[in-house]
Amino acid sequence: MRVAIECIDSSSHNISCLATLGRMASGETRVASEIETAVIHVSVVMFQVLACAPSNIAVDNLVERLSGDSMTSLVRLGHPARVLPSVQRHSLDARLASSEEKQLVTDVRRDIDRCLVSVTHV
Repeated sequence: MRVAIECIDSSSHNISCLATLGRMASGETRVASEIETAVIHVSVVMFQVLACAPSNIAVDNLVERLSGDSMTSLVRLGHPARVLPSVQRHSLDARLASSEEKQLVTDVRRDIDRCLVSVTHV
């Protein structure tokens, strides 16, 4: 895991994909958060990072580790019922509900629901 972090620290950030794999509790979440923090803090350009994990709890752990960084803007994707309360504010649904475009989202959802009803009754 240390090698993965050193790889990012010593690179010119031309890495487009990096996977960290390991057995359970071997530190993948910590490594992933260290790598993302290093990329965000060292870079002068805006990086977008997509982080995936094999379970909802692993994603939530990653969000918890990264959410303390003021330079990081997080969006937690996933079913709202499977998101821990401690990271709920980072979920897509929570972000949309508190956005200035909330009415637009509501209108679009209403339109989608109407279309679905009309399609199912054809």
